[in-house]
Amino acid sequence: MSDEARNAKIESMRLAYPSLHVVSEPESASLVWEGNLQPIRLTDEFDAILDDLEHDRAVLIMPGEEHEIRHHPDCNVDHDGHWLTRQIDTPIRSFIVRVTDFNDGRLPQTKILEPAIPDELRVHFLGDRICAFAPWKYPRDKGIVAFVDHSLIWLFKWNIFSQTEPNVWIGSETDHDPKFLLSTIKPTEACYCGSSKTYENCHRIVNGEELYGDNWIFFEAWLSFRSSRPNRFDPIVDRMLRPAASRAKVKTNHA
Repeated sequence: MSDEARNAKIESMRLAYPSLHVVSEPESASLVWEGNLQPIRLTDEFDAILDDLEHDRAVLIMPGEEHEIRHHPDCNVDHDGHWLTRQIDTPIRSFIVRVTDFNDGRLPQTKILEPAIPDELRVHFLGDRICAFAPWKYPRDKGIVAFVDHSLIWLFKWNIFSQTEPNVWIGSETDHDPKFLLSTIKPTEACYCGSSKTYENCHRIVNGEELYGDNWIFFEAWLSFRSSRPNRFDPIVDRMLRPAASRAKVKTNHA
């Protein structure tokens, strides 16, 4: 990445989220920010934001020092008191995060540094990073600020989830079952893990093996032979070589 492109990313983040500060070394290929994200600062529009996100409507992300989610000015819906509001004791909450832009085709990632998230509340995570959207749908050309906008909305939703009983994730959710992934993600689309690879060259064979077992491996072997692409087996080989403990399944649903 050129110095000009690098500086442009740093400046765009400074203008949108000045509470995030670059912590990576200047010579590093990746750009890493750490700092505070606070989804909302006032509760005057809390019910409206809850209702709009529950129904997958657009919200407004205010940039700058007082960055926050606001009710979209173009929304024409009449919002009454939301049915979840009475359960939320702490609508305003801050998070310390680390945002990494790899600059190599991989999807950026956001990790929550504080507060510590207990295992029972680790929903919509992919490993140790939050999973704010279906990566194969993410507009990768929108830039790092758009990615953090998604993360800010995820933090708002998680705060609601953590305080409701039973836990409620507002808005639509994307299933992450192998059957759903195989039937939904096109082989040439971006893999859900956020790598720079297409689904067919990354986790497709793993998901197929999880769902169909050896029959899928034989099918993939036939495809690889026909297309002279034996490297398609790399993900399944890596998975088989990992220690058993690291192969434990992790809930990785997408918001």
